[in-house]
Amino acid sequence: MPESMAARIETLRAMPLPALRAQYRELFGGQQDVEPSFKRDFLWRRIAHRLQEEAFGGLSDAARQSLDQLRDSPH
Repeated sequence: MPESMAARIETLRAMPLPALRAQYRELFGGQQDVEPSFKRDFLWRRIAHRLQEEAFGGLSDAARQSLDQLRDSPH
């Protein structure tokens, strides 16, 4: 992971909860409400995941298909 991404993620970890909620709304299109039950850990991890996804491209199509098959298979 590039140093700048690691630094951004560390900054997220230190953000106060209201700032994390604002960042979440900004990254996820504002139409999604931030539930009061969303804990700090959930928010900073979800935001960090989205930032990395945008920077590095997310999952490949093959990985998405594998996950879809796992999700749809009977357990």
